[in-house]
Amino acid sequence: SDMSVETLFEDVDGNIWVGSSSSGLFKIDISTGHTSLIEAFKKDDALFSDRVTSIQQMPNNQLIVSTVKSVAIISPDLGTASMLYELPEEQQTSDFSINAAAFVENFLVIGRTNGLFWIDFESQEQNEVTLIESSSPFAINALHVDSNQRIWIGSRFGLHSSDIKGI
Repeated sequence: SDMSVETLFEDVDGNIWVGSSSSGLFKIDISTGHTSLIEAFKKDDALFSDRVTSIQQMPNNQLIVSTVKSVAIISPDLGTASMLYELPEEQQTSDFSINAAAFVENFLVIGRTNGLFWIDFESQEQNEVTLIESSSPFAINALHVDSNQRIWIGSRFGLHSSDIKGI
């Protein structure tokens, strides 16, 4: 294929999810013995960009999918997607993007070019945290929530981990 791949993820059912740089999100069912494209989520109401930057699975099997402009939650069983967060229009430039997203406890944590942004879904409080003093692009490259509900933050300046309340 001549698709440029940004990210890969295997869900609990063994499906491979492919996030592309310009064609959206694809699901490949490998349980049949052959790898074939069986489902595609392209730019629609929930994914405001075809450049998918990260894919993570929540304990309820829904997927958190980030694009350079938005974060959506996808229910693979239902084939539905809904918007969780969109970059403000004034920040939707080539110099500013979402690089990763993760859900931990009641928080949606978003890794952006200038640090972390999080939303507490219980209180609706929002906060921006600059962990790394740098104007360099793509400061936060990856987020991962481990089995102890610690968030791991990968950046061009190293790896950090924290309890969500410690951010």
